[in-house]
Amino acid sequence: MRHLLTSLLVLSLLIALASPASAHPDIAVTTRLLFDMQGGTVVRLLESWTFDRYRSAALMRAFDADRDGQLSDGEGAALLDGILPDLAAKDYFTAVTSAGEPVALDRRIMIEARAENGIVSLAFALPLTGAAHPDAAHPLSVMLSDPSYVMAFRPAEGHALQLRGDDGDCRFSTEDRPADRYFGGLVVPRATVLICR
Repeated sequence: MRHLLTSLLVLSLLIALASPASAHPDIAVTTRLLFDMQGGTVVRLLESWTFDRYRSAALMRAFDADRDGQLSDGEGAALLDGILPDLAAKDYFTAVTSAGEPVALDRRIMIEARAENGIVSLAFALPLTGAAHPDAAHPLSVMLSDPSYVMAFRPAEGHALQLRGDDGDCRFSTEDRPADRYFGGLVVPRATVLICR
């Protein structure tokens, strides 16, 4: 019976990720983004997503088998097995461009699920398939958005953007992307832009 209930909850989450919302997002996600650099090249993105309390509670009811308020390795693996295929099919809601041209993400990722005080977070790395040298002529842009408006992404307060391996010559900026507006034009996503000298 428990397996059936778990399967139904995972199915409902996948349906929510795949179906348009009628009026407002069903899932609020607080994000952090790290650009991992080697020799002036961005080689991967590291993202952290923290789900809102209501979605976290639903996930914990389904996957915290021992009800200790944490996700063991096995419980976290079961959660990921349930949601990763759909997230991968949507490229993790992450669009990367260099000088306006799409940069593909490698499907081979590192990912973990954890819970603290009942709040569920995912942390994962998305390798870039090609070299990205974010200079002034080729700014690197990362945008998290869900055009179905089921998931609403917002950056964490303080240290939401970080660099690793930077030599001190890079800077971030954020900008609205009105050309990518969705939900009847009401939602204008924001992109993070990285430029290095």
